[in-house]
Amino acid sequence: MSTQTEQLEVPTTRSEKKRQAILVASSATFLEYGYDVASMDKIAAVADVSKRTVYSHFKSKEDLFAETMLMMCTSKSVQIEMNVDLTAPIDQVLIKIGNIFLDMVFNPESSAMLRILVGQSDKFPELGKVFLDNGPDVLTEMLGIYLREQSDRNIIAISDPEDTAGSFFASLFGVHFITLLATGKKPPSQAKRKKMVSSAVDRFLHGVCVA
Repeated sequence: MSTQTEQLEVPTTRSEKKRQAILVASSATFLEYGYDVASMDKIAAVADVSKRTVYSHFKSKEDLFAETMLMMCTSKSVQIEMNVDLTAPIDQVLIKIGNIFLDMVFNPESSAMLRILVGQSDKFPELGKVFLDNGPDVLTEMLGIYLREQSDRNIIAISDPEDTAGSFFASLFGVHFITLLATGKKPPSQAKRKKMVSSAVDRFLHGVCVA
């Protein structure tokens, strides 16, 4: 896990700018209408391009939805890397990562997009793999690398850094996120999330893996 991450590429050519506009439009359209009602016509209208242009960049609505998720996941993993000082004490690092992670998880757009994904899982299971490969798995691998470094320095004692990283992320939101997805209930307040993170980090370091 590195503190230096390249910025997301800024579109430079006319074609790249149109592709980016389509992705931004697709995100807004899927969030507003859901997967089934959102159409390539609606997305084209929001992006101010022709339907033909949309299809020249994305072969199907499923392909566009997958790329939209990839864009969202990439931007969020970059957000974690760019905002964490990995030279700080481990408790501070984990609290920072935890707070950023929960802010992303409980972001209305993120939870709405995931709710759409879950709703389409039977029809398009491959979309779930796109999400896992480019969202949770990336973050787990990043944190796993950091935890391995801390283990090598004898700061913590763990046998499987990546599995431990996954357990840490899972411990952060507990039942709150499931409740949000299942009922649409409002997410915990920021103050509540900070307490959730602090408690999770305390359990992680003092109840699980102190060297």
